[in-house]
Amino acid sequence: MADREAAKKVILKIIAISGGRLEAMSRLNKAFYAAHLIYWQMRQGVLSDYPIVKLPHGPAIDDFEQLVTELVDEGALDAPEELSGPYPQTTLILKASVEIDPNAPDYEPIRLAVKWVKRHTVAELERLTHDRPSYLAQPRVGHEQPIYLDAIKEEEYAKVRAACAKVDAAFSAALGR
Repeated sequence: MADREAAKKVILKIIAISGGRLEAMSRLNKAFYAAHLIYWQMRQGVLSDYPIVKLPHGPAIDDFEQLVTELVDEGALDAPEELSGPYPQTTLILKASVEIDPNAPDYEPIRLAVKWVKRHTVAELERLTHDRPSYLAQPRVGHEQPIYLDAIKEEEYAKVRAACAKVDAAFSAALGR
């Protein structure tokens, strides 16, 4: 249960640092994912233990619609559907007071994640996150992604994949496959 509450706090901070308003649930999901990676890279620690899962449009907060519903029910958020051109999208509007401390360890990683998601269209964010090692490593939609693979430099990841391929080949040969 503590992981769920920690995830809610991160969600509220993302929206607060966004200026109290964040358009599109996809942006929330990608900011949550990016904040965790940036926190890992900057602080060598974990922002929250809440799972990030593989969905068809990229990494997403596990059970994110339910978390947002809980935050709406608690009076912390409003989540109206608004038109973006001819299409409806959910806009997240902060209703609760959220303490933002620029000296807190989570502030800069969340700020950088928000800056990143606002710099890209939703389609660009989906494309960028589909090409990452953690997305490719998880074959099943709805299952947790090993997101910290994305913090590894691409050259290092390629070496690890090559070594794993050799082990898989040796294992298959030993089993006579």
